[in-house]
Amino acid sequence: MAAEVPRPLRTHLTRGTVLAAAVPLVALSLAACTPTDSSSTSKSSSKSRSKSSTSTVVVISAADDVCWTATVDGKKHKGCGDAEFTDRKGGKSATVVKTSDGSRVGVKLVVRGKTVDRGSVWRRDHSAEVAADG
Repeated sequence: MAAEVPRPLRTHLTRGTVLAAAVPLVALSLAACTPTDSSSTSKSSSKSRSKSSTSTVVVISAADDVCWTATVDGKKHKGCGDAEFTDRKGGKSATVVKTSDGSRVGVKLVVRGKTVDRGSVWRRDHSAEVAADG
């Protein structure tokens, strides 16, 4: 018959060490779930992404099955659903054309963190333009 091995007593130090080790793991797992926009047509359910305070951002909101084309920064983009584009040339304007049937396509121009213009388009092959004054 084998002798029973005594278990060490748990102390507050042990619990604190386990808790201290668990907190960074929880923080890392939450950080891994935070969406980052590395491509111009990335879809994400998060509406509140932080952008540089000096950038101009064009935010397109549409249902996943509603498609559009957008001209931002002199470049044409095609997509369906939500998207964000950063205007790096400082043009501070964008045009969105709805290319499919369905619900509306919304477009918002954000300059230095503030919405300066917004628009929407309901009909296929119609457009909405947003621009900042000056």
